[in-house]
Amino acid sequence: MYRVMMASAVMSVALAQGALAQSGLRDERDLDEGLYVIGLAQEIKKKCPDIASRKFQRTLEVLKLRNRALQLGYTEDEIRAHVKSDAEKARLRERAAEYMKSKGLTQNRDGYCALGRLEMEKKSSVGALLRPDD
Repeated sequence: MYRVMMASAVMSVALAQGALAQSGLRDERDLDEGLYVIGLAQEIKKKCPDIASRKFQRTLEVLKLRNRALQLGYTEDEIRAHVKSDAEKARLRERAAEYMKSKGLTQNRDGYCALGRLEMEKKSSVGALLRPDD
């Protein structure tokens, strides 16, 4: 159990930053979208002290993505390489920046807090991974 939780935590952090290398994982829409959602929620949590993560829900999502990638025939090494890819991390960060800009938000504390509140209110997939930090 400890090993699964540690692997999940490591993948969560890496997934939160985005990425799946040259293996083609980027082209798997459901996986790419899942990585984006987890990463954006993680960024909101890190940059807004008023918002916390739903850790259990995030862990479940990470495991679902991992299992889906394995079902599609990707290996643990391919998944890990994609998750650690600097190019993929940068691509997903750029996507998040564009999304925030489209909402009229800046990439600062206030912007991330506003985005987090908006996503929670909408009950979006990003918002489902967040909660107010009491």
